[in-house]
Amino acid sequence: ALVDFNRTHRFRHTVATRLLNSGVPLHVLQRYLGHLTPTMSMTYAQTLQSTAEAEFLRHRKLTADGRELEIDPRDLYDMLELDRRTDRILPNGYCLLPPRQVCGKGNACLTCDKFATDATFLPELQTQLARTTQLITERRATFEARTGHQMGEDNIWLAG
Repeated sequence: ALVDFNRTHRFRHTVATRLLNSGVPLHVLQRYLGHLTPTMSMTYAQTLQSTAEAEFLRHRKLTADGRELEIDPRDLYDMLELDRRTDRILPNGYCLLPPRQVCGKGNACLTCDKFATDATFLPELQTQLARTTQLITERRATFEARTGHQMGEDNIWLAG
């Protein structure tokens, strides 16, 4: 009888994945599969999200100077997984609010201490700045045309 290579390979892949997810060390899996390098074994490693999170949470979290990190490890894990959390990716940065908390700021992200951004968002931030600058210029001109004097720096709209 002929052996269906696709089925045997799929079975091998399933077994390797299940072994890794159940905690078998990579070097043991490598030997079990007969691979020469760990890289070959890693092609089978599709770690479950729950396994990755459990491994992350298993270790103490320390600051650069050796102090315990004063943040819930689950929240830290969620922050590190932001690229997979589309509800926390904003057009101009990331919301670092822990997922178990609800945002009460509406869309005031730029004034929120849970907002973070980096150079990858620079084009969007520059566009937003240009639009805001244009809006301020238009509102000041409208104000001056209506009132006959310039909008003061203490104007509530301008301050906001």
